[in-house]
Amino acid sequence: MKYPIHFIINLFIIACIVSCKKEGVKPTELIVENKDVIQPKATIITGTSDDPKAFKHLNFLYLQVPKKELKLENFKVPNHLDSIYFKTEDLLESQYIEILAFGNKKVYQLPIFITPGDSIHINIKNEALAVVGTHKSHYQFYKDIDLNEYPLFSNDLLQYKNSCWEIFQKRERLLEDFILKNPDISQDFIEKTRSRIQFEYYSRILRLTIDKSGRAIALDANHFEQVSHQYGIETSLKFSESYFGNLSFELLNDPKVVKTKNYLGILRSYVHLNQNLTDSYAPSQFLIEKNIFLNEFSNKAQEGGLANTILTYIQVSPFRNSNNIKEAIKEFKVLFPNSNYIIKIDELAENIELLNKLPPKEVLEEKLLTIKGDTISFNDMLIQTDKKIRVIDFWASWCGPCITDIKIGGKNKALFAKDYLLDWVYISIDTDVVKWQQKAVELKKYGTLKNQYLLLDPINSALKEKFELNTIPRYVIIDKNGYLVNDKAPKPTEYNSFISALNDIKNH
Repeated sequence: MKYPIHFIINLFIIACIVSCKKEGVKPTELIVENKDVIQPKATIITGTSDDPKAFKHLNFLYLQVPKKELKLENFKVPNHLDSIYFKTEDLLESQYIEILAFGNKKVYQLPIFITPGDSIHINIKNEALAVVGTHKSHYQFYKDIDLNEYPLFSNDLLQYKNSCWEIFQKRERLLEDFILKNPDISQDFIEKTRSRIQFEYYSRILRLTIDKSGRAIALDANHFEQVSHQYGIETSLKFSESYFGNLSFELLNDPKVVKTKNYLGILRSYVHLNQNLTDSYAPSQFLIEKNIFLNEFSNKAQEGGLANTILTYIQVSPFRNSNNIKEAIKEFKVLFPNSNYIIKIDELAENIELLNKLPPKEVLEEKLLTIKGDTISFNDMLIQTDKKIRVIDFWASWCGPCITDIKIGGKNKALFAKDYLLDWVYISIDTDVVKWQQKAVELKKYGTLKNQYLLLDPINSALKEKFELNTIPRYVIIDKNGYLVNDKAPKPTEYNSFISALNDIKNH
C-alpha cells in the first residue's frame, strides 16, 4: 500500500514523539525561549483498520474539543479509507472518551483515558480493537470489561438493584487489581476511573435499563410500590431508605465529578427523586427543585442542574408551570449570561407560546394513508376521534426503540386510555408501505391496528416539518378540542412523567 508523503511525515513525527519520551522529553511539548509562554500540547490520534467500514462511521464520544473539529472529514487520510489521522490542541485536561466504530460485522467500542499531549494509535484487526500510545496502561482498563454486563430491568427493582451493585463491586475490585499491576498509571487516571465506575452504577439505578441497546426508563414511585407488593412493606421501606447509598448533594457538587459521564442526568434525577418519588411535576415541586439548585449547588453543578430542570418542566408540565418557568429563565440568564444552555432554553420556551392552538392549516390538510389503503386528511382523523385527548405516536417499522416503546408501553396505554379518555394514534414515517403494514399487523396485540396511519409523502410532509421529526419515537398530544398541547411529550413508558403531562392538560 502506498501512502501520501504527508501521511508518512505525520507517522515520522509520531515516532519522534515516542523516541523523545524515551529520552525524558515530554511528548509534543515545545521548547521556547520565553519561559512564561506556555505552549498548548497537541494530542494526536492515528489509526489503521482491516475493516473498511469501521473508519467510515467513527466517533470519539465525549471528546471535549470544539464540535467542528470532530467532523469525520477531519480524520480522513486522502485515498486511504483504512487510515485516520487527527490532531488537536484544544484538549485541555485528561478525560475519558469512547471510541465507537460501526464495522461490517460488528460494532467496535472502547472507553479510553486520554491526556493532553498523548499520541495514540488505534488498530482494528481481525475484528478486534487495540489502542497503544504515550500512556499505554491508560487505554487498557476497559479492554477486557464487558460493557453490557449490567442487568436488564424486568419489573423487579430489588433484584435489579442488587445485580447492579454486584457489577459495581466487581468493577471496583478490577480497578484495584489494575492499579497494583500498573504502577505507572497517573493519580488523575485513578481518581477519574473511580468516579466513572461509581457514576456508571448510579446511572443504572436511576435509569433502569430495559434492553441491550441501552434504552432505559426513569426510576419512579411505581417501582418502589412493586417492591412493596412483591416483598412486603417492611422490606420496601428499608430498601427505599438505602437505595441511593452514598449519593448525596455534597458528592454531586464536587467539581471533580461534573464532567463524569452521565453526571447531569444523575444530578437532575437525584434532586427530583430525593424530594418527590411521586414525580408530580407540580408548580410547588418546581420551586423546591429550583431552590435546591440555587442554594445547595454552585458553578457547573448549579448551571447544569438548573438548566435541565427548566428544560424538563417545559417538556413535561409547561402549562401549570408557565409562570414559574418564565421567572426561572430570567434568573438563569442573570446568573449564567454566557451559558450554552440559553439557546436551547429559549427555543423550547418559545414552543410554550405556540401551544394550546390549532395545528397550522397545512398540517390539518395533510393526507394520510389508512391501514386499509384509503386516504384521509389529518383534520378528518382528528374529527374521528373527537372529544378525546389524542396521543400521536410517530414511529416506523425499522425503528427498534419505537417498537420497544410500543411493547413495553402497552399496559400503561390501556390505563391512560381508561383514566383520561384518550385515543392512541399511530403515524408511521415509513417509505415502504408493505413493511409498515406487516409490522403494524405483527404488533396488533398492542393496539396498533386502531388509528394506524402512514405519511403519504414522508419526504415533503408538513407534519414532519412542523413537529421536527428528526428522531423517533416522538409523542405529540392534542386535546379534545383539537388544540396542540404538547409537541414533545414524555414517553408513555415513563409512567409518572407521562401522567404529569396529561394532568398538565387536565388542570390547565
